[in-house]
Amino acid sequence: MSSHLRPPESDVVLIAEHFGISAESSSRIGGGFSGATIYRVTSSDQRQYAVRCTPLDLSLAKERLQALHQLLFRMQQAGLQTVAVPLRHCLTRDIWQPEQRANNIETTSVSETMLQLHGNVWQMEPWLPGEAVLHSPTTAQLRSALQKLSEFHRSAAAQIRPEPVNDWFTVAMQNSPGVLRRRGISRELSSGLLHEFRRRFREESDPKFRELALRVCSVLDRWLPWLSSQLEKLAQCQFRLQPVIRDLWSAHVLFTDDEVSGLIDLSSMSTDHMCFDLSRLLRSWFGASQDRLHEAVGEFAKLGPLDSAERQLLQGVDAATVLLSPVTWLRRRLTEGNSLPADITLITRLNELTIVAEQFEPL
Repeated sequence: MSSHLRPPESDVVLIAEHFGISAESSSRIGGGFSGATIYRVTSSDQRQYAVRCTPLDLSLAKERLQALHQLLFRMQQAGLQTVAVPLRHCLTRDIWQPEQRANNIETTSVSETMLQLHGNVWQMEPWLPGEAVLHSPTTAQLRSALQKLSEFHRSAAAQIRPEPVNDWFTVAMQNSPGVLRRRGISRELSSGLLHEFRRRFREESDPKFRELALRVCSVLDRWLPWLSSQLEKLAQCQFRLQPVIRDLWSAHVLFTDDEVSGLIDLSSMSTDHMCFDLSRLLRSWFGASQDRLHEAVGEFAKLGPLDSAERQLLQGVDAATVLLSPVTWLRRRLTEGNSLPADITLITRLNELTIVAEQFEPL
């Protein structure tokens, strides 16, 4: 895995200036495993903004990000108020330089909403109000979230343009890319990867990670044949696909009291089925609580009824969400090497996923 240095605060201030913002203060809020770092900037007129910094070698394709930002702009213009649209910067040149010299301090334009500086790609957008509810939202909060998610999906589908055609945002009846990816993972596991996990993690140096990894293997022993069968069937079907968030979980839904005030971190958006957003969000809130999960699915169905094929898709996608999510962390550990103790963040996340997987029941 690449190692990336955190950019100095002076870079954040300079980037803000290029977006026409005079930064009075800035603070690092955090960063995900995508490699991006988020800063909260307060301007001289006390407005707040989010600055996203992504190492160039980890950034998505320029064309994909451009298409995403244009789609979000159209959605906001059409009346959707729960998304933050990236600002346009003040530079005029359009340069994409993956091989910039390390000592080149010049800021260059990637697109009208993205800048490149010191090997990082930057964007800036208004800071949305509200706070995330990380576990068990109230019924009122759940209804608001599902309503806003449904509005988001309708708006995204309505704002798709027939031209220019791109690979990331469309509306069509097609095979689900997410199902095909998950089928590929299940095939790998069935073809020897699960056996390799068990062999390698029996020798894991970190006792806590070793315990969790072997518990995941036991869960997969039980459920993998059933899951693989479900995914093979779903991979043969076509569904109503459209732009969806894909990485929607509890930390990305902001509330003011009981109302959703923002949906954030939309960079993973692409074309797939709405079930992926629904399953990911609900499992992040409710884990293995079947009563709350069924309550939420029932509420969502009132907003846009799911046909029988989509209900089967939801069941399969949900199962893959629960049973295959830990696999990502096992792969990461093998890739990074297991001679040192596992990072506490990794252990915490894997522990949460393992507990839910062990209590899994089909939705």
